[in-house]
Amino acid sequence: MVQGDYLKKIPHYGDALLWIRNMHDYSPEVRKVLAKNAFDALTPGGKLLIVEGLRNPKTIEVYQGYVYSAIPTENVWFYPYSFGEYKSLLKEAGFSSIKSIPLTGGIFYIISAEKRK
Repeated sequence: MVQGDYLKKIPHYGDALLWIRNMHDYSPEVRKVLAKNAFDALTPGGKLLIVEGLRNPKTIEVYQGYVYSAIPTENVWFYPYSFGEYKSLLKEAGFSSIKSIPLTGGIFYIISAEKRK
């Protein structure tokens, strides 16, 4: 574990980064910076793992319940992405092998992305 400010530069080492429920807190512009900072910090073959709620038409009722209960505790940039939006964002930053893995509960997923070797 490394302490730092991922909005600036992340120390350049490590084979994995784990972010849990943080990406929805930022504007699209800041999310691009975060994705690029993660890519630059990882060693070749390293992985970025993001745990977030994803917008998904198949689970819209569960998602709406989550959104309405979370909005009072979130900041103004509360905007969960769809998997397609994450895939585009991470590809633009240079990542490959981008996948989503569903977690129990309906809307939470692990988004996995790799920095090519």
